[in-house]
Amino acid sequence: VDYKTANSIEGPEYPMQGAAYQQAFQSMTGIEPVEVWIVQLGKPRFRSRLIIGTALVAAYQAFLSAKSLYDYFRYLNS
Repeated sequence: VDYKTANSIEGPEYPMQGAAYQQAFQSMTGIEPVEVWIVQLGKPRFRSRLIIGTALVAAYQAFLSAKSLYDYFRYLNS
């Protein structure tokens, strides 16, 4: 579960971050979570979003692509 105090949890970055947390958890524990919950607290009401299956895999692949792009631009500016 990824708890957010953001005004929205609808953007594509939230599943990407959740998928990255899922992979980190798996590498640290050896346990593979099969779903990731994003929970919005408060603003203006409680909401949740579930990411599972192929959506979770796609979100992680998008995260890796974004990380590669970030690393490339950091390299160019170093």
